[in-house]
Amino acid sequence: MLDNADELFTGERFVPGVEDKKLEIEHFQRYQSIKELVRGKKVLDAACGEGYGSNILALAAQSVVGVDIDSGAVKRASVKYKNQANLKYMERSIADLEGIEDQSIEVVVSFETIEHVPEEVQMQFREEIARVLTKDGILIMSTPNKEIYSDLYDYHNEFHIKEFYKQEFIDFLQDKFSNVKLYNQYFEVTSIIDSNLSEEGEVQYYKDRKQYDHEGKYFIAIASNAQLPQQSISSVFMNAKKEHEESIHRIIELQEDVEKRNSHLMKLDELIDSQSTTIYELQEEIEKRGNHILNLDRQLEKSKKQVEELEQIRLEYEHKKTTISWKLMYKIQRIGDFLLPPQSKRRFFARVSFNLVKDPKMIIKMLSFKRIKNYFKYIKKEGLDGVSKRYEEAFEIEKSYASPEKNINIDTNKIKPKNSIQEYEKIDFYHFDSPEVSIIIPVYNQFEYTHNCLKSIKENSGDVAYEIIIGNDCSTDFTTQIEEVVSGINVITNKENLRFLMNCNHAAKYAKGKYILFLNNDTQVQSDWLRPLIELMERDENIGLTGSKLIYADGRLQEAGGIVWKDGSAWNYGNYQNPDASEYNYVKDVDYISGASIMIRTKLWNEIEGFDELFAPAYCEDSDLAFTVRKKGFRVVYQPRSVVVHFEGISNGVDVSSGIKKYQIKNTNKLFLKWENEIKNQYENAENVFCARERNFDKKVILFIDHYVPTFDKDAGSKTIYQYLKMFLKKGYSVKFIGDNFYQAEPYTTILQQMGIEVLYGNYYAKNVFKWIKENQQQIDFVFLNRPHIAMKYIDFLHNETHLKVIYYGHDLHFLRNMREYELTGDLKKKKEAEEWKKKELYLMNHAQMSYYPSCIEEEKIHEIDSDIKVKAITAYVFDEFKRIIQDDFSKRDGIVFIGGFTHDPNQDAVNWFVEKIWPKIYEVLQIPFYIVGSNAPLAITNLNGINGIIVKGYVTEEELTQLYQKCKISIVPLRYGAGVKGKVIEAIYHGIPVVTTSVGAEGIKNSQDVLEIRNSEEDFAKCVIKLYQDNKELTNIAHHMQEFIKEYFSIDAVWKIIEEDFI
Repeated sequence: MLDNADELFTGERFVPGVEDKKLEIEHFQRYQSIKELVRGKKVLDAACGEGYGSNILALAAQSVVGVDIDSGAVKRASVKYKNQANLKYMERSIADLEGIEDQSIEVVVSFETIEHVPEEVQMQFREEIARVLTKDGILIMSTPNKEIYSDLYDYHNEFHIKEFYKQEFIDFLQDKFSNVKLYNQYFEVTSIIDSNLSEEGEVQYYKDRKQYDHEGKYFIAIASNAQLPQQSISSVFMNAKKEHEESIHRIIELQEDVEKRNSHLMKLDELIDSQSTTIYELQEEIEKRGNHILNLDRQLEKSKKQVEELEQIRLEYEHKKTTISWKLMYKIQRIGDFLLPPQSKRRFFARVSFNLVKDPKMIIKMLSFKRIKNYFKYIKKEGLDGVSKRYEEAFEIEKSYASPEKNINIDTNKIKPKNSIQEYEKIDFYHFDSPEVSIIIPVYNQFEYTHNCLKSIKENSGDVAYEIIIGNDCSTDFTTQIEEVVSGINVITNKENLRFLMNCNHAAKYAKGKYILFLNNDTQVQSDWLRPLIELMERDENIGLTGSKLIYADGRLQEAGGIVWKDGSAWNYGNYQNPDASEYNYVKDVDYISGASIMIRTKLWNEIEGFDELFAPAYCEDSDLAFTVRKKGFRVVYQPRSVVVHFEGISNGVDVSSGIKKYQIKNTNKLFLKWENEIKNQYENAENVFCARERNFDKKVILFIDHYVPTFDKDAGSKTIYQYLKMFLKKGYSVKFIGDNFYQAEPYTTILQQMGIEVLYGNYYAKNVFKWIKENQQQIDFVFLNRPHIAMKYIDFLHNETHLKVIYYGHDLHFLRNMREYELTGDLKKKKEAEEWKKKELYLMNHAQMSYYPSCIEEEKIHEIDSDIKVKAITAYVFDEFKRIIQDDFSKRDGIVFIGGFTHDPNQDAVNWFVEKIWPKIYEVLQIPFYIVGSNAPLAITNLNGINGIIVKGYVTEEELTQLYQKCKISIVPLRYGAGVKGKVIEAIYHGIPVVTTSVGAEGIKNSQDVLEIRNSEEDFAKCVIKLYQDNKELTNIAHHMQEFIKEYFSIDAVWKIIEEDFI
């Protein structure tokens, strides 16, 4: 929310520091570029606005007069720039420059003025310019190029009355001036070489070609009846970036009990509380089950309708099967399956060929020597199914890069006023005796909006138990008959017009839900809008207030939380931006949330006693509520998954000078006075938006960079990163994440965003990631850089272009792993790869401030090569919760299991070795099932399914994996080579399933011999599995010891002790 008093008389005004940087650059560049033209001259700045430009010109000119029709602007400028002796401001219309003598001005400057006035005033202005200019005087005038500014993007600026095309503008000027020179102003890609000591005018200006053939968004004309000056105003403008960081200390008011109860009373109170809690929990359970039954009834009703629809579809399908066209298509399909059999290479290449015809540019772009090479590699390892999956994934990622960002798709009902109440669609709401949420909709007329709002709630609220309370504030339209078309709602009709704030407070007295949600009637909620708000509250009891992402009806963003600045003004963060952009889609603390859709705990609402009546009748009550909630010790949090379309201005309009809207400015002042002590700790207006948007005053910011968003249920490396992300959040860090493929992989991206992590994805960041890091480096404290093949892309930039502290996590020593494989297989290719990885990994370690590896073995190996490298063995896996109950009756368990992703070569070797050399010995004695679990299993593995008790499960969900851990007796990890701590081993220990492994599998785990059975020979491995499998008592003892072991070495506190010093 900007201060509308600063706007031009037309309603449009640029104020330095308030608008966006692009607009600021455009305005400042115009004035800075003409300083030499006005040097030593008498200058008139017409429509000077806030006077900043006049002040710039006064630094070079003999004298400057700034004129503007807005008396307020003139007064502010006169005060702000009073110390500039050769500068004065006058209140004048450009149509009548009264007081400016004939032929007294050498240069008239008029930037972005002429288009705001009618043609008649334009002519008068031109006459006045000609009158006041000396005979050899010059006019410098800018105006938008209508062809680019308006026509090209089909954009209409409501404040522009008469814009100009190029020739039209030239003709306009040449009517009074014989010489006219036109410049174009536009943004273009530039490269800057700067010592940081250069003064203005020292920079050389080059162009790739002598003349740019395209016109700019703006024209700047130099016009005169004399010969035009020789100096050019061509320029490149470097904007000054202000950075300001303050230490903020919040004062928390603590209330202490004055009296201490005696021990007898305390015991009685505890007993009463305990019994009351039990009763309350039982009542809650009864209510939940009652609501669940009602929801089941609703779902059953929907299912019946779906069955009817499916039956209709089936009948239509059966009918179509009898038609000639269907029979013909069926034969064609059969021929297609014959020529291109499913799961065949022919079918795969046919699909690629089809995509090539459909989108040749993208397919050609995808084709590379590396990908062709990988095709032959993975066709052997994973078979056609694995290659097809990889192709589809790559295709989707490339498609996401190629697709331009678009505004979010929204589902809204059209506003169509009716002539009678009977014309409106009937809406029936279920009645819940104990609703989770009380949705309060304050209403004054605008029935068609209210009806559509209610319809959207009915269609998009899922299985939430809610009630709707309509606060009817003496409406005179169809609202008085609402219950004729809407049932199951509670209509509270006021006896007198209370207006918005008092209406909300009054209606809230009737709420029965655990949460109260205030929803404007000029809104339409979107799919699954309500449950995410509840989930956020349920997930964190410290959250007191939450709210939705608000978007306009055209799909643009209205607000992703609000920012309150130090001067008391505020921003709807993200206004008019793309609501799908990553920066608007993560859970975060905010200064306030606009009251169009906010939810608060009912208990907290009652403690606060509702909206403060100081702000009656309306405006700023939502901001005040947010400050009050924080004062009570709760958080105010934005929930982007709850999307609500807001038809802003329908209820009260947008004119702040009349009606209820005029209270917006008055109440802004009241808010500032009430919360002055808190607001003074906010950031300066428009400064440090990076931190202000999420109320980050003192949190350290850590940027994670990895190959992609962690798919934590598919590979161990991703699980490690996921656990570390959670740890840093729990330790109070603000976490940002870059997946180097910039792909919005789901559901993983949303999971991180719901944790409060900003994930950078999309085409913009793919192209501008280095720019983003560099622009925000002052706010970023650490970079957690992962994996050598990803780290190599970033390390030189981070080392040379930023001051950021880089922590490099290698996951394992690639050169050590490859060298071990060479020693095992004699494959010279692996030896060469090991040498190449060694160079890269040592380079990375030497350029990072600290390097991490998951075992002391790797740390020792690195120090054997270079003792000066800063490297640390860390715990690769972090657990914030531990198993309370494990199935420790091993007589009820059956089978053994191997778990590991098959894109990792050591896992393939392990299974092949085990199946060929060890499993026959075990199966001969035990006749038990052996489960093989892991994504991307090659044909050599999948073909084992059904042979000698082997069950190849492939990829399984987290839930299925947990069940397998509880079902099987032993986890086997028969690794022969590799490096680093093995995630599959740690995970097995966590789940309490005994492990038989090799020394490679146990490598790097401190005191691993206490919980692992370690055997290296084929014979010993088989004997150990057979003996242990038959000893249920020993299996139980190992499982219990594992729980103690995991808490000691893999808890958050244990891990944090190792790395804390690196993140101070």
